[in-house]
Amino acid sequence: FFFFFFFQAEDGIRDVERSRGLGDVYKRQAMQKELTATKEQHENELRQLKDSLESKYQGIIQEITSESESQIKELLSASQSKLNALREDHEQHVNDIRADYEKILRGKEQLISASVRELTEQLRDRNDAVEKCKLELKYLKENHQAVTLSVKND
Repeated sequence: FFFFFFFQAEDGIRDVERSRGLGDVYKRQAMQKELTATKEQHENELRQLKDSLESKYQGIIQEITSESESQIKELLSASQSKLNALREDHEQHVNDIRADYEKILRGKEQLISASVRELTEQLRDRNDAVEKCKLELKYLKENHQAVTLSVKND
């Protein structure tokens, strides 16, 4: 077993801090003034540093913003150029399609005209053949009548 005993000093037995006179008070006041001045100087330096950093920060933000704006303007310009090129390409394709369509229409018109001419010639030829047949039929009828009359007379 271990026992610990604590003794408490009674009043008057404690060590008394000796007074060093008014010099210590003045020294403390001077130190406090010096500390206050140093504190104010540090606060001023911090304020100046903060202002300087804020100014640099604002400058960097403006630089980034102006760079971003110029990059955005460049991108917009490039996009507009690409859009114009695509628009021109589209117009060219539309014009090519129109030209091809017009060629096809002209070709069809020419084909139709040729077909109409051919059909007209064939119709003329058939009409001529029909007229020939009519003439031959008329001739045959006349010959038939003549033969029939001559047979009756005989």
